[in-house]
Amino acid sequence: MTEKEKRKWNARVYPSQAKRGIYVDLEGFKDKVPSLIGILVENDFEQIVLDPDLEQAAIAKNLQVKSFACAMQYIAELAKTEKRKVFAYSQHELNLALEYTSSGPTIKRKYKDGHKIAKRWFNSEHYDEHIDNWGLKGFMKFLRQPLPERFGHQKATYRLGYVRDMLAKRGTYNDLTPTAQNHWTDLLDYNEWDCLALQTLMTRVGNN
Repeated sequence: MTEKEKRKWNARVYPSQAKRGIYVDLEGFKDKVPSLIGILVENDFEQIVLDPDLEQAAIAKNLQVKSFACAMQYIAELAKTEKRKVFAYSQHELNLALEYTSSGPTIKRKYKDGHKIAKRWFNSEHYDEHIDNWGLKGFMKFLRQPLPERFGHQKATYRLGYVRDMLAKRGTYNDLTPTAQNHWTDLLDYNEWDCLALQTLMTRVGNN
């Protein structure tokens, strides 16, 4: 198979792949190990906090705290043993797995870039229609399932940094201000929305 054929193959998704996929979304800062990962497998969603400085915030929401390497190993083993594809909305998650973990090569073999898949589908099936942008939010708006307004326009990294900085000052989650606690809740909800939205989009593309 030529490189062009591989790219074309990787830009496709089949209904069974979409249904059984492992959907992942990372939150974190540029050029650093991620701080949070959301993992959606069929109807089961979990979040793992990857930054030990956020341990108190994790405990408050009954979340596990693990290293990024452990989280990626878990995903790689699940994908391999259960023959599932790993979906994320760009090459970002794959690049971080390759840079920071030994599970990167396994993830790469199972990886599906939702952005490339969705863009190919749109250009093939909806080329004469309008879409605001090629981001996940743009596609979900096109599908009439837009990002809830309550998330506002603040970036996830802003919320993450706010919570992290205040935990460093105050020590425990209960001592955070209501604003900081709300930022943490919104960040977790936003991360979950990203995973669910990608699953919805890939299911739509696969069934088209």
